Amino acid sequence: MRIIRVIVVAALLVVFGATTAGADIPESDGNAYGCYLRHAHAPLPKGNLRVVDLDAGGHCSAREGSFHWMAQATLLSDRASKQAFASVDDGAVLSKLAKLPITSWQYKTDDVRHIGPMAQDFNKAFGVGPDPKHIAIVDGIGVNLAATKALDGELRAQQREILALGFLIVLILAAFGVYVRRTRRSAG
Repeated sequence: MRIIRVIVVAALLVVFGATTAGADIPESDGNAYGCYLRHAHAPLPKGNLRVVDLDAGGHCSAREGSFHWMAQATLLSDRASKQAFASVDDGAVLSKLAKLPITSWQYKTDDVRHIGPMAQDFNKAFGVGPDPKHIAIVDGIGVNLAATKALDGELRAQQREILALGFLIVLILAAFGVYVRRTRRSAG
């Protein structure tokens, strides 16, 4: 967990441009929760961030905003860690994804452009995720994998249809060739 502590503190320094005023990051499952001054401007004043131990009843005051930092590079996806399995209709997911508005935008707090859906639209279309204001990375991946599988199925069906149409063209040309030969013989 020491590495996670270092990563979290480093991320806080980079993202918020401040320090945690020597706060100790509680042992956790890789998640860190904290508070920051709502009206601080970059560079933020020293000590404006504090890490909160939610398990010990910690919370942010009304003057503070909160953040949740997930210090994980991989997503847990072990079958043994999951429950309530349900099948997914890949074609329905593709259809919903095709209708999902995708726009270019930027957060109000920076000038960096992004491309993607709004969490509210994503939640309405797929009914997954922690709440209508966030898109869980695992859900974005899952939707894209299901849509990719549906596209693969459509592509394979089209390839079979093209092959069948090609074979039909060959049969038509062969029949036309036979017709032309018979017509020439009977005319001659």
